[in-house]
Amino acid sequence: MNSPRFSVVIPTRNRPTYAADALTSVLLQDFSDVEIIVSDNSTDSELAGQLASFVEGTPAKYIRPPRDCAMPDHWEFATRTTKGQYVLVLSDRSVLKANALRTIHESLAREQDRIGVCSWTWSMHDEKLGVELRHSRPRMPKEISVVRSEDVSASVGSPSGTPTGALPRGLNSCYRADLADSIRAKHGTLFRRLNPDFTSAFLLLAEVEHMLYIDRPLFISTGLGVSNGGVGYITESTSYLNSLELAEPFPSVPIKSPLVENSIFEDFLAMRQLAGGHLAGVEFDWVNYFRVCYSELMVKKGHGLLEPARINGFFSDWQQALAAADPQVQQAVRRQLRRSPMMHLLPMLRSSWLGPHLVSVKRRLKSCLDRQGRRGRISALEAAGFTGRAS
Repeated sequence: MNSPRFSVVIPTRNRPTYAADALTSVLLQDFSDVEIIVSDNSTDSELAGQLASFVEGTPAKYIRPPRDCAMPDHWEFATRTTKGQYVLVLSDRSVLKANALRTIHESLAREQDRIGVCSWTWSMHDEKLGVELRHSRPRMPKEISVVRSEDVSASVGSPSGTPTGALPRGLNSCYRADLADSIRAKHGTLFRRLNPDFTSAFLLLAEVEHMLYIDRPLFISTGLGVSNGGVGYITESTSYLNSLELAEPFPSVPIKSPLVENSIFEDFLAMRQLAGGHLAGVEFDWVNYFRVCYSELMVKKGHGLLEPARINGFFSDWQQALAAADPQVQQAVRRQLRRSPMMHLLPMLRSSWLGPHLVSVKRRLKSCLDRQGRRGRISALEAAGFTGRAS
């Protein structure tokens, strides 16, 4: 029996409504050579039952891990059950756009399947406003292009280079199954701690010289209020990190605070050390590291959701780490921060009485621009091109 072209894996946990929309977006694709696996790591039996009932009667396969497990272990378990030539992980709070699988299939076929990794960009759905919000990010010269894996990896450690949207984070990419087999033979697992989307991306990029990038949004990210990364960026990632049960989450970076950006940098450095390959020669910009982490701290301060003692402790950790860095790095970081007054002004505005009003005006203005003439609220599925299929 021939393997299906794609295996789409939908890992989920206590989010049956979001997972149902994700599954619906796959079922409504105009490309049928696909295996669909819904892997449910729910801890609430009632919510698990709701999702199992929805999946029943569809071509999708419903599975559960043998025990409650952390996100990296769940993704590893679910993706090991696949039979497809290419594997795609679709978050339970994402929906594929109409024609996405056909677009990916045809793009890979043009390269005669010599490409082991393919990624694409995405947009977001604001549930409150009922509108699709498009990312404003640097564009590639061509919509579909073969890019060097080292250039994509370099976008993480440096502010220059290929747009970071090209990073194949599972959520916005697919990989060839035999490539994953090779990585697992070397390192045991593909989806590792801290962040399975980033660690898998770095291990894949270490393995291949080139990858395919489709500079077009092929899925929509929704449920931003329940995103681990989104919530962690304005508060902290302690709850998620505790679920990983690690004695020391940040052995590779000098800052030890639970920052989202810090965890991504940790993943990059740890996977570069582990895998080498095409990651070995990718330089890491420590000035950028301190600047990006500081920027996240200012965002947290502006939202005001953390206790003053907690946020002050994070700033103290950042300052101590910078004080121990190379003197040239210290000077460059301080010089960049002096030249970035908006980094300090925006959090001050956000935390003032005027902040919530300005944020609301900004979001509504962007939603008007992104509606492109459409009136009224639309669901994520409708925004994805599935007319009349509201969530």
